[in-house]
Amino acid sequence: MLSLSNTIAKLREVADTQPDYYREAAEELLSPNNEDGSPNKIYKKIVAQVEEEYTTAWAYAQSRMRENLARLRLYNNQRRDKTKVGDPFLFTMHQTVLAALYYDRLEAEAEPREEGDVEVAAAYNGLMEFDYTEMRKAELDYETADITITGTSTSGTATVTSGSVPIGYFLTAFTTPAASYVQLVVSGTTLTVTLSAAPGASNSITIRVVLLKS
Repeated sequence: MLSLSNTIAKLREVADTQPDYYREAAEELLSPNNEDGSPNKIYKKIVAQVEEEYTTAWAYAQSRMRENLARLRLYNNQRRDKTKVGDPFLFTMHQTVLAALYYDRLEAEAEPREEGDVEVAAAYNGLMEFDYTEMRKAELDYETADITITGTSTSGTATVTSGSVPIGYFLTAFTTPAASYVQLVVSGTTLTVTLSAAPGASNSITIRVVLLKS
């Protein structure tokens, strides 16, 4: 009687030696019933293993999911409670920071590995250059601006590229400022950050704004 591990090993061997037959072999392995209509015991083992691993993973992740949902409810702050934390840009912050650090230039190049790959590599390179041009990658880029607001002030400015569009912000430094909402406005080459409440005496807040240049 074949074991699950031996059957999977044989399927891998088929994939390596007879790739054209792999689909048929995989369908035979994953079919609920054999050709004679009898239950496929290997299929049952696979389903049982998947269910066991899913249950184990769910039990492990469930507590963390609950914790993250509680944090999400706190940061979302739909009621706009001024005594609660609220950051409407939280959901895109990871992508924004990643985009700001990403060097958005076409540097990839397909190279032929064996005979017959020259035309394919040339086609790939042409496709990448076409996409780069169509997406205006040469014109679109990111920039950041740091603005520090202190004491009783509620706004600050920085010089940016004309026409830049603010797409997010995050705090780089602060000293227990009061809860506040942030407004970002670009006029010409001036970025203005305005807080709904001043940081307060002896307090300060430094905001890094990420902008899409156009």
